[in-house]
Amino acid sequence: MAKNSNDSQGVFGFDFQVNATIFLLLDNIKEVEAVRMEGASEDIELTMNNGNQIMAQAKGIVKGSSDFSNVRRNLKKAIGTLSSADNQSVEQLILITNSKNPLNEDSSKSFFYGPPVAVGYNDLSDAAKKVIDNIVDKLAVPFEKNKFQIYYFMFETNNLRTRYAVIEEKVKEFINQLNLGQVLSATELMHVWQNDIFHNGSQTNITIKLSKKEIIWPVIALTLGKQLPSEYIEDYDQGFINEITAQYSYLINTVTEQYELITKILFDYNSSNYALPMKERTRKFISDKWTDYISVFSFESLAVEVQEAVTKVILAKVIQQRYLINNISKEVSL
Repeated sequence: MAKNSNDSQGVFGFDFQVNATIFLLLDNIKEVEAVRMEGASEDIELTMNNGNQIMAQAKGIVKGSSDFSNVRRNLKKAIGTLSSADNQSVEQLILITNSKNPLNEDSSKSFFYGPPVAVGYNDLSDAAKKVIDNIVDKLAVPFEKNKFQIYYFMFETNNLRTRYAVIEEKVKEFINQLNLGQVLSATELMHVWQNDIFHNGSQTNITIKLSKKEIIWPVIALTLGKQLPSEYIEDYDQGFINEITAQYSYLINTVTEQYELITKILFDYNSSNYALPMKERTRKFISDKWTDYISVFSFESLAVEVQEAVTKVILAKVIQQRYLINNISKEVSL
């Protein structure tokens, strides 16, 4: 994410949009199926399991707690964009912002001077509603005010720990819901989502589309962890172990359809009919089946000895963490 102490509004705005996307995703993680984030238009689009959508406009301001000079302009742009995106399948129209006074209006600003909040049009005072009504009238566009909500969370300062504090806490709550508090670091998962999933170098004018499986994959990858099962590497020298570690890390850190591979391993393992104690069953499965996965993992180009070692390590790690993986899938409705 943006590391420069003198963020431009454009770079800061994209940083806010990335984190606003994470915020909305975690608010809707069970129901969401896919997300689209478009940097140029500041759009966030969530597609839900039932086919409906949530449309949001992200408006981040460098000095969100004190600079209200452009909030009405931002509100007008957001309403115009959301109006054009609205249809019968849209459940919510959202302006998500870090401004403590997003309407530049006194009677409503107390809503936004605390923890994260979502305020619907119907919850606003008459004076605040009038601000929105006047913009809609001037734009002369259809606008479903009953769908409209303003989301606020603190996102400010050049101290990144402070800037990302709300998002990190949101990620931590999500991890705790998965009962992974002892396994996963909220900071590490947040950074993966920020820098690897929703970010593409220094580009801000980009469109990113992701399925829930792609979004959740880093959770599973981090759950699998970096430590390799000693049983499958103890007979090798350090150079060979380094190669195994590199190939293993490359596979689990590649954000593609790796979730399907995990599902296949667990299905095959659960379908095996070995009448053995659990540890022996796992060893037998890995010993008998590892060659079935060489092409699945695209390991054909590796030396045979490396193929065997890496494949066995991956199978062992997935089987070892199967209960955590199944719980993740259940909790996020994969």
